[in-house]
Amino acid sequence: MCELDYRVKDVIFVANGRDHTMTGKSGLRYGGTLNRLSANFNDVACVYVILTSEHKTVYVGETGELATRLQNHHKRSCWSEKGASYVFVHLQPLSTEANRQQVEADILANYHFPCND
Repeated sequence: MCELDYRVKDVIFVANGRDHTMTGKSGLRYGGTLNRLSANFNDVACVYVILTSEHKTVYVGETGELATRLQNHHKRSCWSEKGASYVFVHLQPLSTEANRQQVEADILANYHFPCND
């Protein structure tokens, strides 16, 4: 698996999150931001991880349209039941769905995600 540089100047990401890293089972570290789940996001391509306030993992997913996906997610009630309050976002603006699914699978294999069951 190769790592790509996803720094793109014209991608605007609204969230004001803190820098954070998630590690895949492969040992690769995925950089991103940790944001309140209630933050306003743009429709950007990314892999995202839903977390509790104690940073326990709840759900991992991938999307080409983050804002739309978070608003209309079929697992949102599970997130609430688990006390989700944060979302880690690993931006991948130049990725294909297959690229994002590969990162998602790597992260999924390294943590327990009760809402992915």
